[in-house]
Amino acid sequence: MKVKRFEKILESFDEINSWSIGVKNTYTDLHHIDKAQIVEFILQGTHGDADKVDEIFRRLENVFKQVLHFFDKSNYIFKVDYKSKPVSLIRSYKGLFNHFPDSQYKEYELLTENGNSIIAGISRLTNDNFGLLYNFLYDNSCCFAISTSENILNVSFVIDMLTRFVQKDGYNRINYLKLYNERVLNNDIVYRIAGDGGDQEIILQVFAPANMQMPLVNM
Repeated sequence: MKVKRFEKILESFDEINSWSIGVKNTYTDLHHIDKAQIVEFILQGTHGDADKVDEIFRRLENVFKQVLHFFDKSNYIFKVDYKSKPVSLIRSYKGLFNHFPDSQYKEYELLTENGNSIIAGISRLTNDNFGLLYNFLYDNSCCFAISTSENILNVSFVIDMLTRFVQKDGYNRINYLKLYNERVLNNDIVYRIAGDGGDQEIILQVFAPANMQMPLVNM
């Protein structure tokens, strides 16, 4: 495993953005991004060997758990629909996290044009539900994990994410630059899975305050 650290995010934007962390020229008011770093934990992919798939994804999950448990904060996962869909009572009822107790998640449905809507939600990430929620992270344009000391398990956080940090232009995409430009001020840590799906490499990207120490990860 290789570890890369980017301290000057905007100067390294083209290299980092090969994994689509955001669109720099759509949000130029990035006054706090120089307080942040991005650390990449990079694992070699399968290089076409299907027998290596399970092993590589288990290793990535292990890396994520070690990094997650290093920080003494509460952990959450945010997820949004990948595109707007027709409104229906069944879809509204099912939501994104309905297989968890109500106390563990909050959701919001945003009505859009032509009778469509977008559902987004946030859930606590715990040892008990880790196996179910972790796989959401592979949809990295629509899902991230966050470690924070703030209680963000509320609808207002979901609405704020959905209205200010999700680019809705046919397919929904989280603008990670815009998001972390603000979350760095809270000393939060944001996690995103990147790479090419595991063929050449697969990466855990960690957005953190620039002065924050990263754990030594055992493979």
